[in-house]
Amino acid sequence: MNNMLISKLVMDDICKNESDVYQVAFYNIHNFEIEKKICLNIETNNCNKFRINDLNWLKDQEPLFLPDVLIIRPDEVLTVEEQELLKNLNIKVRYVNENILTNDKIFEEKINEIERTIYKSKTLKYFKIEKDLINSIEVKYSNDIKNNEQLTNKLIQELLKLIKDKDDVTYQHVRNVSSYVDLFVDGMPDKAKLNPEQINFLKKAALVHDIGKLTIPNQILRKKEGLDDNEYHDMKKHVSENAYLFNNKLMNDFKDVALCHHERYDGKGYPKGLKGEQIPYYARIISVIDAFEAMTGKREYVKKQRQRSLEEVLNILKENAGTQFDPEIVDYFINGIMKNPEFQESLTEEKGGILKCI
Repeated sequence: MNNMLISKLVMDDICKNESDVYQVAFYNIHNFEIEKKICLNIETNNCNKFRINDLNWLKDQEPLFLPDVLIIRPDEVLTVEEQELLKNLNIKVRYVNENILTNDKIFEEKINEIERTIYKSKTLKYFKIEKDLINSIEVKYSNDIKNNEQLTNKLIQELLKLIKDKDDVTYQHVRNVSSYVDLFVDGMPDKAKLNPEQINFLKKAALVHDIGKLTIPNQILRKKEGLDDNEYHDMKKHVSENAYLFNNKLMNDFKDVALCHHERYDGKGYPKGLKGEQIPYYARIISVIDAFEAMTGKREYVKKQRQRSLEEVLNILKENAGTQFDPEIVDYFINGIMKNPEFQESLTEEKGGILKCI
């Protein structure tokens, strides 16, 4: 720790582990103007900067304490061992010098490069955390819990903690979607009813259907205005970027729901453009419930806007039945809502703003 020139205030910020705090480390650079200009111009809510004089310090740090990008001078020569260390830790190296202070074009290009690097590094960091989490759950509990279902339940609990730590709105969203499965089941005719095992599965799938949002920057997740094209493109990555998370025996069954809940019945959805019954049945169910919750759930950080009535929201579902949604599923879900006046009343009392379902 002696090799780090870092204030207690900055270290406290780093230790908060806020997912929208980007960590930029300056290696053997002591030009305050360079540091200040880079960190002030990176488009993020928080940019922690700290200096490192010895790369060996990185070896013992937890993943979330590591820098997302290492800024070094062009004349700095890294040893083979240092290059390998940075590679293993998924820390990207970017070179800067005093020229960026006098050339606006060079500076803008460098900032864009650093921002792209930070986003990719942050994504890889979460990938590693989640992968390590899966492995640790399997190892830690496999001797005490013989049943794979119990292991899966434990893993889902831990993943929900990650989601809650990153963004409470996403956490509340997946919890609501899971609880609204009961409304859907209530609206199904007896001949089509899901059995208890299927209902239990669907509720669990709902809890992890948005796990990919762990890799989306909070300034996108929490943006008060509509997303621009680039931000919307990044947001859509939450469906596919964490596909690997489901490539294990504990989570594999939920993969179809996580990857296909933004497909559209008319084939115009993403990521694969599946159409009609090509879309897995459970994913079609979650698609409808997900949209309903997005239009009725509370979003504290969204600018105040006219709130639509429950009737308006249900009409939106009806209008999009056959295009965005499976019409039969829409009918079942609306029927379940209409059969539950207590739910209607609670929604009317607590309903938040309306959001585009993304």
